[in-house]
Amino acid sequence: MTSSQLPLAIIQLERPPTPVRDRIGEQARWFIDALALAPHDYQIYRPDTGEALPDFNAVSGAILSGSWAMVTDHAEWSERTAAWLRAAMEQDLPLLGVCYGHQLMAYALGGEVGDNPRGWERGALPITLQPDAQDDALLQALPSSFPVWLSHRQTVLTPPPARRCWPDLPLMNARLFVTDSGRCRCSSIQNLMRISCRPVCRTAAISIRRRNPPPITRV
Repeated sequence: MTSSQLPLAIIQLERPPTPVRDRIGEQARWFIDALALAPHDYQIYRPDTGEALPDFNAVSGAILSGSWAMVTDHAEWSERTAAWLRAAMEQDLPLLGVCYGHQLMAYALGGEVGDNPRGWERGALPITLQPDAQDDALLQALPSSFPVWLSHRQTVLTPPPARRCWPDLPLMNARLFVTDSGRCRCSSIQNLMRISCRPVCRTAAISIRRRNPPPITRV
């Protein structure tokens, strides 16, 4: 990534609890470290503190972080970010939502988010890629099956309409969904997967920076 490119927006949604911050820092730092970003490569935005969200022409794309909040609380900053997401889609801004960001993207685009009817999903659970997912440029760097540490009480109950989805855990209805307008690609994934998912985040971030989405196989 070069300094001549527009920065990547990292939209951090609230802060982790103090014990988490003390041990591993805040959400923005996780992406910065995982993607080996230099200071000129990114700009952090905090809508939860009242900060304005970025102008679409000022950034190459955006990553939306996880949060300890709940989408169904409909906090002012969350609803404002959802409205920004809808406008960003209209402007063909590449997006990557993770965890809360995944759920917020689904909600913003017409999906349904709520408490997981099968209970709280937590611990080290296996992720299995479906056969068609292995043809996708965003996912092909991952093995066909791998364990992930996670903790989620809410989930995407109904994916947004006209989105490509890969449900791959019995407890979660929509683990990952992708929309591709032909001009930009917007993806969201339920888990950060700080080690296993690094190739996914890196591929998505590079695609965002270039505004040149990887190809997607239609289903």
